[in-house]
Amino acid sequence: MKTIILTISIVYLIFTPNVFGALSGGGTQTNPYLIQSRGDFDQFANPANSAIYWASGKYTKLTCDLNLSTTTYTRALIAPDTDPVAGDHQGAVYDGNFDGNGHKITGLTILAGSGDYIGLFAMIGFAGVVKNLGLENISITGDSLVGGLAAFNYGSILNCYSTGTVTGVGTVSGTGDSVGGLLGRLDGNAMYGGSDGDMTNCYSTCTVRGHKHTGGLVGFVEHGDVSSCYAAGDIGGNGSSSGYHLGGLAGYSKYGFFSNCYAAGTVSGVRYIGGLIGAVHTGSISKCYSTTRVIGTDTTGGLAGDSSNLIYDCFWDIQTSGQTTSAGGTGKTTAQMKTQSTYTDAAWNFTSPWRWIGFTYPRLNWENVVLGPVPVPNVAGLLQTDATNAIIAAGLNPGTVTYQYSNYVLVDHVVSQSLSAGTMVSLGTNLNIVVSLGYIYSGGAGTAADPYKIANMDDLLALAEDTFNYDKHFILINDVNLASHPFTTAVLAPDTDAATASFQGTTFTGVFDGGGRTISGLVINGNDFAGLFGKIDTGGQVKNLALKGVSVSGDEYVGAVAGWNASLVSNCYSTGVVTGNIDIGGLTGVNGGTISTSYSTAAVSGNLYIGGLAGVAGGGTFTECYAAGSVSGTSRCGAITGNKGMTVYANRCYFRSTAGPDNGIGRSLTEDEMIQQRSFVDWDFVNTWRMPFFKGAPVLLKFPATAFAQSGTESDPYRISSSTVLSHVAQNPVLYDSAFVLTKNIDLTGQFFAKAIIAADMNSLNSAFDGTPFTGVFDGNGYKIFGFTIDGNDYTGLFGQIGSTGQVKDLDVEGSVTGNQYVGALAGDVYLGNISNCYSVGDVNGVTLVGGMAGRNAGTLSNCYSAGDVNATGNSAGGLVGINSGTLADCHAGARVHGVYDVGGLTGYNWSFISRCYSTGSVTGDWYVGGLAGSANQYTSNITASYSTGPVSGNAYIGGLAGMNKGASIENCYASGPVTGNYYVGGFVGGNVYDTVNYDYSSVSNCYSTGPVSGYNSVGGFAGENGVNYISQCYFLNTAGPNNSFGTPLTSSQMKQQNSYSNWNFNTTWAICQQTNYPRFLWQIPAWDLRCPDGCGFEDFSVLAQYWSQENADINLAGANIIDFQDIQVICQNWLTGR
Repeated sequence: MKTIILTISIVYLIFTPNVFGALSGGGTQTNPYLIQSRGDFDQFANPANSAIYWASGKYTKLTCDLNLSTTTYTRALIAPDTDPVAGDHQGAVYDGNFDGNGHKITGLTILAGSGDYIGLFAMIGFAGVVKNLGLENISITGDSLVGGLAAFNYGSILNCYSTGTVTGVGTVSGTGDSVGGLLGRLDGNAMYGGSDGDMTNCYSTCTVRGHKHTGGLVGFVEHGDVSSCYAAGDIGGNGSSSGYHLGGLAGYSKYGFFSNCYAAGTVSGVRYIGGLIGAVHTGSISKCYSTTRVIGTDTTGGLAGDSSNLIYDCFWDIQTSGQTTSAGGTGKTTAQMKTQSTYTDAAWNFTSPWRWIGFTYPRLNWENVVLGPVPVPNVAGLLQTDATNAIIAAGLNPGTVTYQYSNYVLVDHVVSQSLSAGTMVSLGTNLNIVVSLGYIYSGGAGTAADPYKIANMDDLLALAEDTFNYDKHFILINDVNLASHPFTTAVLAPDTDAATASFQGTTFTGVFDGGGRTISGLVINGNDFAGLFGKIDTGGQVKNLALKGVSVSGDEYVGAVAGWNASLVSNCYSTGVVTGNIDIGGLTGVNGGTISTSYSTAAVSGNLYIGGLAGVAGGGTFTECYAAGSVSGTSRCGAITGNKGMTVYANRCYFRSTAGPDNGIGRSLTEDEMIQQRSFVDWDFVNTWRMPFFKGAPVLLKFPATAFAQSGTESDPYRISSSTVLSHVAQNPVLYDSAFVLTKNIDLTGQFFAKAIIAADMNSLNSAFDGTPFTGVFDGNGYKIFGFTIDGNDYTGLFGQIGSTGQVKDLDVEGSVTGNQYVGALAGDVYLGNISNCYSVGDVNGVTLVGGMAGRNAGTLSNCYSAGDVNATGNSAGGLVGINSGTLADCHAGARVHGVYDVGGLTGYNWSFISRCYSTGSVTGDWYVGGLAGSANQYTSNITASYSTGPVSGNAYIGGLAGMNKGASIENCYASGPVTGNYYVGGFVGGNVYDTVNYDYSSVSNCYSTGPVSGYNSVGGFAGENGVNYISQCYFLNTAGPNNSFGTPLTSSQMKQQNSYSNWNFNTTWAICQQTNYPRFLWQIPAWDLRCPDGCGFEDFSVLAQYWSQENADINLAGANIIDFQDIQVICQNWLTGR
């Protein structure tokens, strides 16, 4: 191999300029080595010449720009790490003095994969200096310690910059660490008598991605000084669950000192996210500011996400950052940030290093700020906050903001700007913008193909004001309750002059489609033309609308739907009360058009011309309608309409015989006839009507008919007795806060669903749940729902999401469920809800957050069980729940579980409480695989009095009970299944590691394991890895696996002796049959196991014989105090169980 390398080197030397002679120059400060070409640079960068060019006291100067875009490198070019496997940097460091001389290197591309120490320079030593160098359009990719200019710097970096992209790959601890646009890590040893590394007058605009300790300029600073620098890039983690200690300028600082710096980009991550710095511990920050947009899940700040030290005279922009708090500094508005006195009051020096140019934020003296005409940026289509940032960045002032509806531009995005993009204007010019309010109403364009969407009362009230839209198309997309807003006129198209007898105002000539929705609680106490609509004129249509519980009163022309209908009302109904003087009807006061396939049960009263559907029919038509409400008046009343007036056509119309007078319009039906379908001759009971689930008159198919005679309270729950009734519940989210009880098993065999059956997610494009959660009580009553198949997306299961007050109990579920994330047989997501005494059986498949019973539990599961197969192609797969952030108590799982990482027999990922639970199924995965829990993370996680017995296999961090314990507490638990893996493999826990995010130690106490353990590296009978964490009073079978000092090995005989377990509680927690069995929990021992050894046999029978026919409540098994044949029967039923 060495001969081959030598041959290649000779070929390289033959074709490289200046290879047989040194670079021009003498390497001194006054006569430096000169890099005058690409060939010279390759000669300088060759590690074979490190002693010549990289040593302390050697000076090198760049005399030309270099384009490296034709080569893709796989490691750092200068002072590279020559042995990546070793961990620390190996090979020569750069201790020379490199002067870029104002030149730049463009197109540098390094694709190092999982390599560390990646950048133009890998390691700049204590004597090293790099200055006056620009890096443009770079693309640098590595794992940890990655920077555009350098990976690691102990020396000095001055007057350097970078543009392009820098990426530290990885999404788990130990990867993607110390990543910066210019520098990965800045370090030193001043506190030990040496010197600290420093950066001065530098900047970066790189897009930077990393998992941890990632910043726009530098990732990690320890014992270093950063002064007069800035960053203006886009900083982020590697995915939605990545990004810790991220900052606009720096990710993390420990004994670092920052002065006179700023950040002005965007930073987004999970935790410890800051506009200037993610977190700072010891050291200081002084006279710095940030305008960075900050986005994070936890512990975010406008200037610093977290800080335990001193931050002096620093500021952040609360508007551009979107943050009103910070772990240091003072928040200011954009206007205040652009006011010089903000800074001079804090003793900032605007002679040096700062300067004030007006119209914008402070700038550093060395910056090349354009003071002349500047181009207007194009902000159309940008989010308002991003547009404001772009305007400020361009040197202009954000001007007036106006708002308007737009069907084409998203809400809060810019519709237009006052000056055309590219126009040259003076610095500080105002740029006005128009920002979208989103769709008018809740969307739509007002056409037949795309009607305006009415989603709530505000939309309806807005339409009431927009008389110019009364000729447009509308659709109601939600139920609307108007009870909180009483009216004195019609809501839409009202009469505007009560003093004039005829209608005054704008009539409705458009189309209002109720969409099968309901407007409830309408209250009108008005005059003439009272109703939801004052007047529906020629061409107007109102259809598919329910008006429930109305209270409409007026003088003349009064109806629930409209005071006057001159066009078409179809597929509508009303309930409630309608009162007035003249021309009063349950649907319309006057019908001069057509009312079809509609009905009213409203009570109607007045004086003259009173009718159940319309007060008077002025030449109008009624087709396929009925009236069932009471009708009363002084004169000219009728069950359908009060007076024929002109010719009235009533085709296939009926009324309840007790409703009102029969004036010859429509046919009268008795109470019994009203509830029989055959009474309604020639009605369309296929497409338009249906009979209700319980006795009643016909209802419209377009609307959900009530299926229940009960009230839906816990004391009087709705009864579900068939798949039809269950379907009715599923299709009516308005019922999801009610109480239900199953009265028999529900067979859904052969039924296929594309989303959750109840409380489904209605928008698969949104990762958050977008639907109505179940917040009621669902009592399975010991029955089961079985045979269903669901192939959906997110939040998939029998229930999509069980909300904060939701309860599901005593229910058995059997089915097959497939989805993306939040996938479980019973529930996709238990969000603060409660599941108790339930079991689920079936195949559950998904990508992430996949569990046999629930994809996620953020509530409580108690006395629950799951079985079947659970398969996830991503993370967080568990036999019972995919991820547990709530409580699991007295639960168990027997499911076979397969996933990639965070895979567990009970839960894939646990950061909360598990007590008295166990798992018995096989568990397979790649990383973080455990018999009970794949990962137990954070100090909030506690596992106690639980066990696992199934086989566990995977690649890394594989354990009989938990694959990874990171900052959590596990106590009084055991594991007995075989464990197989490659790295960090333990009979009980694969890795018991320190939580570097929350700074918490992990602990395992009073636990044991007995299953055989096999692996390749870091393998232990009890734990594969422990670090500096706590494993106390824990034991493992000495023949199960290697003794690596994590846990105490015991022989099989010793493990069956109580005195082997130091300080264990054998009174209230543990029990042991000495000499015959290993310890188990008191809660595991069934009533019939009366004497050792474990299990049911002659020993237990003999106890009953000893007390035969005696009173002994302590050993009674059948309920009575007397020991008799019923107790013997219990023993027989469990004979040899547990042996």
